[in-house]
Amino acid sequence: MPENNIVPVNDWLLVKQFKDVPKTSIILLKESEDDYKRAFGTVLAKGSRADIDVEVGDTIYFNDYAGERVEANGEECLFLKPHDVIAKTTLQEA
Repeated sequence: MPENNIVPVNDWLLVKQFKDVPKTSIILLKESEDDYKRAFGTVLAKGSRADIDVEVGDTIYFNDYAGERVEANGEECLFLKPHDVIAKTTLQEA
């Protein structure tokens, strides 16, 4: 994983959204498959005051409409607050 050119402060998390999610036994009630895909990502960086049980490299499930969109390392990412994170998962991007 390349070094981030943008680093979250305070309690923010920097997350790279999945572009594609493999089919799994996870069943989520969503209006479209696009919503399902957008709700998963990998934690790239964690602010020093982020009081949440996730670490860099963890895969998380988060609220669909959460976060602030940014470009980091040439990729579209999100800044999320800890309260937007719903769960950690072992799911990996397809």
